[in-house]
Amino acid sequence: MTRKTFNNEGVQLLLADIYRLPVADYQRELYDIQSDFRTWLLVHFDFTPRQEAYVNELDADYLYLLSQEVSKAIENQCPIMLQKQEPADDDDGEGKVIETNYVRQSAFKLDDGLRSVSSLIINIRYERD
Repeated sequence: MTRKTFNNEGVQLLLADIYRLPVADYQRELYDIQSDFRTWLLVHFDFTPRQEAYVNELDADYLYLLSQEVSKAIENQCPIMLQKQEPADDDDGEGKVIETNYVRQSAFKLDDGLRSVSSLIINIRYERD
């Protein structure tokens, strides 16, 4: 797999690549996400030097939480959307906020039975003074 641009289009291209993998390779991706998410991100996305530095500074506990959400979404082949605000030129990452929202919508109809759709939204925004 080639490294993708770190934006929503890049995420969609990566997901398409992952979902086309043979089962053993697909399971290996899930394992890699759960065992070392930081490295998985760096291997799969073409980050700017500033973005890469930020990824390397992320708290291990937060990365673990995020890895669980991402691996669950990929395992269930749920949509993952990346919404990313661009930083100011002088931003050093101090005001960056990463929010995740795992949404599950369910409906039941006698004719169709249970329908459940989940998605993961990752929103990167900046708190500016």
